[in-house]
Amino acid sequence: MSRGWSLRSDAWRPALLALATLAVYAPVAGHSFLNTDDPQYVTGNARVLEGLSWANTRWALTTLEFASWSPLTWLSHLLDTSLFGVRAGPRLVENALWHALASATLFAALARATGRRGRSFVVAGLFALHPLHVESVAWVSSRKDVLSGLFWMLAMGADVRWVQERRRSSYTALALYTLLGLAAKPVVATLPLALLLLDLWPLERLRSTRREERAQAIRRLVVEKLPLFTLAAASLGLAWRAQRRAGAMVDLELVPPALRLANALRSYVLYLIHAVWPADLAAFYPYPADLLSTSGSRIATAGCAVALAAITVGALAARQRRPWLAIGWLWYLVVLLPMIGLVQLGRQAMADRYSYLPLVGIFVAVVWEVAEAAPRLRAPSWLLASGAALVLAACAASSWHQIGLWRDSVTLFEHAVAVTGPNAIAHNNLGAGLAAAGRLEAARAEFEAAVAIDPSYARARENLALSLQALGRPDEAASQFRANLAIDPERASSHFGLAHLMLEAGELEAAVEEYERGLAAEPNNEAARSNLGFALVQLGRLDEALTQLRAAVALAPERADLRARLAFVLEQLGRDEEAGEEKERAR
Repeated sequence: MSRGWSLRSDAWRPALLALATLAVYAPVAGHSFLNTDDPQYVTGNARVLEGLSWANTRWALTTLEFASWSPLTWLSHLLDTSLFGVRAGPRLVENALWHALASATLFAALARATGRRGRSFVVAGLFALHPLHVESVAWVSSRKDVLSGLFWMLAMGADVRWVQERRRSSYTALALYTLLGLAAKPVVATLPLALLLLDLWPLERLRSTRREERAQAIRRLVVEKLPLFTLAAASLGLAWRAQRRAGAMVDLELVPPALRLANALRSYVLYLIHAVWPADLAAFYPYPADLLSTSGSRIATAGCAVALAAITVGALAARQRRPWLAIGWLWYLVVLLPMIGLVQLGRQAMADRYSYLPLVGIFVAVVWEVAEAAPRLRAPSWLLASGAALVLAACAASSWHQIGLWRDSVTLFEHAVAVTGPNAIAHNNLGAGLAAAGRLEAARAEFEAAVAIDPSYARARENLALSLQALGRPDEAASQFRANLAIDPERASSHFGLAHLMLEAGELEAAVEEYERGLAAEPNNEAARSNLGFALVQLGRLDEALTQLRAAVALAPERADLRARLAFVLEQLGRDEEAGEEKERAR
């Protein structure tokens, strides 16, 4: 363990890292919101669109929306609305700033722990500039990644100070940074395990060769980390509750354990391949349909298992002479574990953003190994420095290209469709981007491609129906809604879509029946209640219409259009005083 790091003498290094990071990510200032997750986090989230307030602060601290307890992330989005309005560019520049600070903090923590400033600079540079990390920065919805990453690095630095100085303030800072990291993203729950790895190397807190002393030291380390494990367990408990409530976990029947394990083995290897050769990166990687269904795929999966086992055995065998290999590799395995897919969330097989923190271990292992091997190979220091600069420059150039792919939904998902093969979600999101740009015929073709790949993909089929409706083909649109309902008779959005088509066609009784079926599954949809009320008015069933419109207004009292419809029905019923009150409220 070394203390050969000084903020005064080394301040230029983190400053250079931060400036280089911000320069590479400068194009995000002109980027747009994307049609995946950004509507839920910002553009379609009524709370976030209101900005920061006491009421919304309480909401951020308590909500389990989006299948997670992430109050710090929500507070940052609320604050951004108050500062920047509904613009993507400033939010993405802020993401780049958090990422730059995390990179600089990683350098400071690693340099202080090891005393190796040059190596620490290269590791932090890889973290800052690697194209696998673009998704975590160039996407508004990944704010949770960069925020949690910053507090993870701050916690690392606080842990190193605690070990070296034993000041209570350092441990307090460690606990606080851990809590803030968990409040940004629950996957920070692996931080205590990562810190235990750092205790082994480079902090070398188990140097004694006597078994009794080592056992005592291990117990002290576990007790020391116990408050951090407690915080992590509480965060995971909240995350589990949120995901179960939101239905975010994929059932074992849909993705069996054997398939999950095979995908996890494959993903561990693919992340490594992408780290070395980051080509054909995509915003969404579909779950491989043939992962265990062919002999070739089974052989490939077995090969991944053998490769991972061989690396693990080799790294552990070298732990005495080259401890960075074992620590870096175990860091990668442990930190990536919650996101590797054994507990399946969503439809993706893997995601670039999941590698944000795990790859730090790989960067450390590789950089230290190369630096230690150089003297044996009699490589001059200038050659080593030139090689590191060349690698960082290549990462920066690749990231610059990758950042350009994230400028809007059409560009992003055109690329995903091109590089991933059959990808229903990429086709659907590309179609949504094309539809938003007014390119309806092209959008229809993408939605059809998505449905052809996955006929059970209800959202894509609904989007296909809406595009057909917009193109003036209502009968074909209705058939798509009916196809969805044949698969899932309780899918409210398809009932509402079909009802709207019937309403436009003048089939009022049929429209009322469809609205009622949809509301039985989704009773708190104010738009559907309003449309049902409108249909009932045309049928002369004013009392029923009044009931539906009152319910719609109760669900969304701020909507003036709903109050105007309610006022109209009240007038038709001769209740002019109440109608006047609703008109006044509407104004």
